[in-house]
Amino acid sequence: DIAIRSQRPTSPNLYARFLGHCRYAVYASSTYVSQHPESTTERRMENCRWISYHDDKSILLVTRWLRQQVPPEQIKLYCSTLMALLQGVKSGQGLAALPIFVGKQTQDLIQLTPALIDLNQKTWLVLNRNAGRVQAIKAVSAWIGEIFDKLDDECFQIE
Repeated sequence: DIAIRSQRPTSPNLYARFLGHCRYAVYASSTYVSQHPESTTERRMENCRWISYHDDKSILLVTRWLRQQVPPEQIKLYCSTLMALLQGVKSGQGLAALPIFVGKQTQDLIQLTPALIDLNQKTWLVLNRNAGRVQAIKAVSAWIGEIFDKLDDECFQIE
């Protein structure tokens, strides 16, 4: 009934509220960084293993950014969900561009870059128009909006 999406839906049956721009940075596990000191340098793009979304059509901004920055042979693991991507980073499989609010809340991850200026992903709160009439769904969607409103500018830019 409620979704958070990186693309505005086009279906007239869905209501979308723009939440802001999710900011990203490059992260790795502390184990990966200790084993690969080049991960802390600008040479990380060509010398480190990377993890990406499995996104053949490059719908996601983060996937397009990664394909522009990292040689294809350095992308060693493809994932279909944020949770799988995060687990890959946590287990030391490589580097990934993650939402800062996710990276900051995950133990044992090291933020290797400041916020990536050219990677600010639009974020939408999406509801089925009929579900939006249900009081519980209205309350939860309002609560989600409040959470995003409270995120600091390092994590999320509200415009």
